[in-house]
Amino acid sequence: MNQLSGLDITLFLFGISIFTFFLLIAISSAREKEKRATFVSLIMAFVFCSLFIVVAIVDSSPQGIFSWVLISLSSLTILSFTFPIDKKLRSNPDTPVSRLDERDVIFSRMKLKPGDGRYEEYYEKNPGKKALDDQLRSAPPLLSPETPFYHAFYSEKGRNIFDEVDLLYDKVDGNISKVRQNLDVDEITKEITRYAKQLHAKQVSVVSLLDHHLYSTKGRGENYGREIQKKHTFSIVMTVEMDRLLNRTAPTAPTTYESAVKYLQSGEIAVEIAAYIRKLGYSARAHIDANYELLCPLIGRDAGLGEIGRMGILMSPELGPRFRISVVTTSLPLKSNKRKRDLSMLEFCQLCNKCSNNCPANAIPKAGMREINGVKRWQINQDACFSYWKKVGTDCGKCMAVCPYSHPGTSFHRWVKRLIKRNILFRHLAVYMDDLFYGKYPKSYPLEKLTQA
Repeated sequence: MNQLSGLDITLFLFGISIFTFFLLIAISSAREKEKRATFVSLIMAFVFCSLFIVVAIVDSSPQGIFSWVLISLSSLTILSFTFPIDKKLRSNPDTPVSRLDERDVIFSRMKLKPGDGRYEEYYEKNPGKKALDDQLRSAPPLLSPETPFYHAFYSEKGRNIFDEVDLLYDKVDGNISKVRQNLDVDEITKEITRYAKQLHAKQVSVVSLLDHHLYSTKGRGENYGREIQKKHTFSIVMTVEMDRLLNRTAPTAPTTYESAVKYLQSGEIAVEIAAYIRKLGYSARAHIDANYELLCPLIGRDAGLGEIGRMGILMSPELGPRFRISVVTTSLPLKSNKRKRDLSMLEFCQLCNKCSNNCPANAIPKAGMREINGVKRWQINQDACFSYWKKVGTDCGKCMAVCPYSHPGTSFHRWVKRLIKRNILFRHLAVYMDDLFYGKYPKSYPLEKLTQA
């Protein structure tokens, strides 16, 4: 071949473009410390590039028919997975018909002590839960030296930070200034959003506080058994991002340490915002880890931050489930955000099942949604989940670590999420590609490498 034809040049350009694309993915994956994804990207870069170059060199068919077939198939494939193609996804009603009693939450039940009147009263009404709860109460506390995943550095730091969270409880509410400021709704909403982000909140949203956001009855603390009344009209939802590398160590101690760090950070932000609002002359209460009067995931969902996924917790398009959340409820008039549903996330959860397949407790359902309290949704087995926590001594987090939406916000992952949102074919492809790049059963990041990270 003395001279390259236009068709040969086109094939070479296709090959170089694909090589560059996968090479950039490999570089991004290497920075994320994802060895498998880096290796797979490099292999695909060389394989596809070689394919185009080889065809360009050896195709001797009339009019280069094999070259045209390869170009046509490649172009059609790229268009099929990137062009906006979607079906009209059905939006099911998602407002619960009744409120949840916090006393039934596993964390509340663990606070009950034999010989206490609350203990006797609860298990008299719920005898089927007593045997398991007594067994779990007798196990060592999370992060304690007696647990299998205890780590002197991360476990002790985590325990210390959770103690710091407890110290915030006296600050969730307080005195209100007698001088009430006359504020413009739009301006104060923007100011609170700015303030929360200055305090390092990742996402901030405002929504009207509705009855189904609240627990029906308090299940923890000195107000145990008290009926919860709706006192406020608005809620401010804030999230803080969890470190991806620490989360990848799940289910070992560093991921629980990171969880504690972000519960403290989100709690401090909420306490600060609530105190600021009270200084403006309006009532406000912070809702932080283990001191809630409401269900944060429901409020976050209705505030437009994401959807409730297969693992039963709030997932945002940006971070997946890899964040911690706090809420401030207030009488201060604010501008509510309009909820924009992202049903593509729910359909992806339906296709994916990665969290369920990797759950060491088998607590996440593998089947489709079912109707619970008037809402079609997934629901985890909280007893099985917490039983595993007590068995290993951490709060696990494996489901968050393996979720495809948990990948960091690099250009590549943002591009993937955009295509998931707009292209039904790509949703199916993304499930298989995530397994190829990261493994169907991803291994935990080694603890010994954290100091080198």
